Amino acid sequence: MDISRDTDELGRRRWFPRPEILQMLAGTHPGELRGAPPGHAIAHQLIRPWADAV
Repeated sequence: MDISRDTDELGRRRWFPRPEILQMLAGTHPGELRGAPPGHAIAHQLIRPWADAV
């Protein structure tokens, strides 16, 4: 199996400050961004502790 990089997905990346991540996780982002992974996803389990650490 060949492995290839998805350059289109990487091209759409965007960085968010912690307060916006918390809004996305809570579903209250004013721009209605729903980019946060669902609670059962490993990515969510990695993001949540970082977002909650103050």
